[in-house]
Amino acid sequence: MISCKFKKFVIIQFLIILSISFVKTNAQDIDYIKLSSFEFPSEITFAGKRIPIEREDVQERMRIIIWKLTRDPTILMIWKARNAKFFPLAREIYKEYGVPLDLLYHFDIESSWSPYSYSSAKAKGVAQFIKSTGNRFLKIDSMMDERRDIEESIIASAKYFLELMEDIKDVYCDLAEVEEDNALKVEFVKIGTSSRREFNAWELVLAAYNSRQTISVINEQKITDFWDGFWSTAEAMEHYPKVLGVKLIMDDPARYGLNFLINSDLFDNYEYDKLETTIYKQFTFLDLAKICRTTFYEIKTLNMGYLIDYFPTGQVTIKMPVGKKVLVKNYLQDNDFFTPNKLALHRSQLMDAGFDIVESDNYNRATLSYRVKPGNTVTRIVWRLLSIGFKVSVKEVISWNNLNSKGTIYPGQKLIIYIPNE
Repeated sequence: MISCKFKKFVIIQFLIILSISFVKTNAQDIDYIKLSSFEFPSEITFAGKRIPIEREDVQERMRIIIWKLTRDPTILMIWKARNAKFFPLAREIYKEYGVPLDLLYHFDIESSWSPYSYSSAKAKGVAQFIKSTGNRFLKIDSMMDERRDIEESIIASAKYFLELMEDIKDVYCDLAEVEEDNALKVEFVKIGTSSRREFNAWELVLAAYNSRQTISVINEQKITDFWDGFWSTAEAMEHYPKVLGVKLIMDDPARYGLNFLINSDLFDNYEYDKLETTIYKQFTFLDLAKICRTTFYEIKTLNMGYLIDYFPTGQVTIKMPVGKKVLVKNYLQDNDFFTPNKLALHRSQLMDAGFDIVESDNYNRATLSYRVKPGNTVTRIVWRLLSIGFKVSVKEVISWNNLNSKGTIYPGQKLIIYIPNE
């Protein structure tokens, strides 16, 4: 008879051999990413400024960044393909604002050009603005968040770069006033009083875009070059080198062992027609898609800034496939979208009387809200609307707001009122 202990021993040995065999088999199937040896170009510039690549510390930091970036060729392929799509539009915008084109590579690091990108710090969109920063350059409300709009985000990032540049120049002006070292004083004065075109510490501007710690580093360590600063967080230390690394790889993929991406792999240019106008009826994305003979998906993608699926009344920017602008404009004209309705004609009178326009849900009715003031009665509120030209009844106001039969209201109470809008 074979003992139980011997049986257990045999089973355990069998399982060990089977496990080793499985590991070896799978190890042979793994396609390990091979990090290539490479030499940096003898001269590297970013935004027109020479990078001191001959410095051992700079070369070490950049080599680590390149290795980290190249270990996942998939994301680099996505970046290169999306750069081909969005760079033509972005270049025109950055040229207009006088921002160096090398800074465009920060979109790869920030969001991979995805309008859906969202960070743990609640930064959103391709430019990764938090709400407080975004509000300074973009429209953000219940119906629209322009952080998700590609074009508006590019424009906002250019404006923010220029604002940061002025902030950094102000820091150097302040440093120049208190600096005792004559050489540094001269350097700080030179930077602080330079024009936009002459100022060249764009790497510090880029670092400040990612982290306001940059201003503190300049102040405390009195640096004029990013590479001379000591950065307390990995994110602050690596953001600009990552952007530089992406530029180097995209400029010469083969040098870093990445022989990929032919022209057929690149995405088509991001192109569309744009109509900026005022409409007096809601215009749905689905109707726009039907007019343009395209999909709802394409219309929604072009108009990502809208959190709703229609263009609300008022000033709007309508984006559509190339070649459809005249067709859309004629449709809006023929269907009275450009004809002011009753609400539009009396908007200022309503607002002066204390009524807020909540929405115009269709061409026939609009929703108002009214905050009750001391001395108000439902009858007086109704008579005020009648004097402006909108016919509503006391019974209707009582019904809409679930008031008692006497229509009792109190100061501070919010009433909802529906008015005809023909």
